[in-house]
Amino acid sequence: MRFFLVAKWGLEHRTHRSPDARSFVRFNFIPSIANFCLCQVADDFGEAFDAETAETVRRNFYVDDLLRSVATEDAAVRLVSQLCSLFKQGRFQLTKWLSNNRNVLASIPVAERSTSTALDLNPDLTERVLGVLWNVNRDLFGVKVCATLPASLTRRRVLSVICSLYDPLGVATPVVIVAKILLLELCRKGLSWDETIPREAEEAWRTWLRKLLLLAE
Repeated sequence: MRFFLVAKWGLEHRTHRSPDARSFVRFNFIPSIANFCLCQVADDFGEAFDAETAETVRRNFYVDDLLRSVATEDAAVRLVSQLCSLFKQGRFQLTKWLSNNRNVLASIPVAERSTSTALDLNPDLTERVLGVLWNVNRDLFGVKVCATLPASLTRRRVLSVICSLYDPLGVATPVVIVAKILLLELCRKGLSWDETIPREAEEAWRTWLRKLLLLAE
C-alpha cells in the first residue's frame, strides 16, 4: 500500500518580536535559491528529527512542492508531523497538504490542508502534481490530452500535438512513440512545415489521434 503526500511551503508571517532595524533587499527567488534554503533548514535543525525527515527535505522537494510516497499510514502521519515541526524551526510553514489517505489528512489541521481535500464528496478528485494529473482517490497518474482533428493536417500541426503532451513520467510513451515515428517519416519525405501531408499519412494520424483521446478517459 502506498500513501502519497503533497505540500507547499512558504514564509511564516508571524514573528516573535519587532525587529530593531529594517532593510530592504530585492533578489530573484530562483529554484536554486529555494533549494538552498530548504537544504539549509535540514542541515541546521535536521539532527533533532528522524534521518528520513531531513532526507525528505533534501531529495523530495521541487522548488516549493513536496512529493513523497511512504509505505504505511503511520509512517505518513509521523513524516507530516516531523516535517511541519522541522520547518517551523526555520520559520517556514508547510501548507496545502494533500494525501490519498483520509486518516493521514485527518491528522493535519484543516487550515493547512489543500482546499480540494473533500475526498468523500468528490470521488473523481484530480489534482496537478508538477504538471501531471493525479486522481487522488484512485491514486492514478494521467496525461492531459487537448487535441482535435483539424480540417487540414500539416507537419507543423503534427509536431504541435506531440509537444503538447506533458508526460515526464513516460506513462504515455508507448502511444506517443507512434506519432513520433510518423513525424520522422514526414521529415524524411522532405515536406515543408505547412504543406498538407499525404493522404495515407493523414489516415494513420487520425487513427492514432482517436486512440490518443482514450488516454483522457
